[in-house]
Amino acid sequence: MNLRFSVWQAAALLAGTTIGSGILGVPYAIARSGLLPGLGYVFGLGGAMLLLNMLFATVVEETEDVKQLPGYVSHYLGSRLRWLMIVTLLVLGYGALTAYTAGSGAALADIFNVSPVFTRLTFLLAAGICVAIGVKTVSKLELFLVILITLLIGGVGILALSHTSFTFPDVSSDGNTAQALLAPYGVVLFAYLGFSSIPELRMTLRQTPDAIYCAVFTGTILPVVLYTIFVLAVLGLTGSDTTRVATIGLGEALGPTVAIAGNLFAVLAMFTSFLALALVVKNMFELDLHLDSTRSVLLTFLPPILILSLGGDDFISILGVTGAISGGTMGILIVLMFIKIKNLQQKPWPLSTWLLSGGGIFLIGLLLLGMVVELFTTL
Repeated sequence: MNLRFSVWQAAALLAGTTIGSGILGVPYAIARSGLLPGLGYVFGLGGAMLLLNMLFATVVEETEDVKQLPGYVSHYLGSRLRWLMIVTLLVLGYGALTAYTAGSGAALADIFNVSPVFTRLTFLLAAGICVAIGVKTVSKLELFLVILITLLIGGVGILALSHTSFTFPDVSSDGNTAQALLAPYGVVLFAYLGFSSIPELRMTLRQTPDAIYCAVFTGTILPVVLYTIFVLAVLGLTGSDTTRVATIGLGEALGPTVAIAGNLFAVLAMFTSFLALALVVKNMFELDLHLDSTRSVLLTFLPPILILSLGGDDFISILGVTGAISGGTMGILIVLMFIKIKNLQQKPWPLSTWLLSGGGIFLIGLLLLGMVVELFTTL
């Protein structure tokens, strides 16, 4: 297979995991904080996630067997922290999978004017088939879907240029406080969480393992660029009237055609993240808990169905807490694994390792502070 195409497939898998329902809440959060502070979160957390992804790529590359996050934690940090990682990953995974299903079902129901129950089941069936087929097919589909998402964001940007004078909101008038300025943290962090798919990148690039760093860089930077364009376009169009789910406000501002295109974008964004995240959960059951494929698929898909059947279909309001707490916990464990693996090599650290480790320690402090901040702004 062509190396360049393989790298783009792997980068698309990471980008597809990252670009999910979180992007739809980012403009609203930034509308509360004001444009400049909000873009500071987009760029700052994007840089932090690039560092975190590179650290985890190093852990994955320097470990002989391919595992999922709990397996790596068990190998380097012990069984107790392994169970912490499993619980954290499942909370994040099931919450996000449920949110993606509920959001996509609502968007599809709006497009086709049918029951959300029917569209949710159709969405789950399509995703289940893709996940059951395996990582190669999913990564190829991710590449196709990420290209479509990029084109849709470009289209929204062009429409924004032709419909707006680009007067952006300042800090929310209903709360010119620290709470408004801190509002984007959890939502933006959730929107960047894609590092759990990095083991799948190694599987996609098994014949050219060193290419994983190029794929990680590309797959991390692409969401930063797309989020920036999307935020500027949405806030330029809807300003302080930006809705919690950005595509709804776009439809109200630009008419029914854009409403359909916006809902289509939302479905594509959530479908790509659902595929990659469901694959992570399934592989965790197979590789780390040693379950067979059938039980792994069932344990991946049944909890979201159960949660939805019990009425738990409003997850947008808790995406920030989920991202800050679950993402922060996983990020801290990844930094600790990187430091441990470098210590196990029993040789002097080069300057690059010292710099990466120092950045990782700084990142631990940032993630811990972020957990406190998110709880403060939510409670």
